Amino acid sequence: MCTGLLADADHTYGVDAMRRMVQNLTAAVAADERFDRAGAHRLLGILYTRAPGPPSGVGSSRRALKELRRAAELFPGDAENLRYLGEAEVEAGERAAAAEHLQAAVAAPAVPGRSAEQAAWRRDAAALLARLEAPEK
Repeated sequence: MCTGLLADADHTYGVDAMRRMVQNLTAAVAADERFDRAGAHRLLGILYTRAPGPPSGVGSSRRALKELRRAAELFPGDAENLRYLGEAEVEAGERAAAAEHLQAAVAAPAVPGRSAEQAAWRRDAAALLARLEAPEK
């Protein structure tokens, strides 16, 4: 995660930083895929969703969906995993699945000690859902 923050602050790190993130997060998945509510799967999925695709980046909607679906499989009611899975599905054009997961993120039960973060996940999920439900132009 720190590598990603550094790359975001200083764009000279570029593709190399993305590749290092993939290596580190893949190692974290291998060590304990359940740690931090499947955090390594989630971060890999976010990276694959938001990064540019090859050759300038590591972005891949197929890989994003694989990682985020695994996170949601491991922790099915987790608002954060569902919110990011919904985002990846929106980006991949999977509107029905995205709507289902975003609605579940908004309705997810409270996470003890994470109320501020959960409020943000719910807000983000609701905004994505509204964008999804808006008439196409």
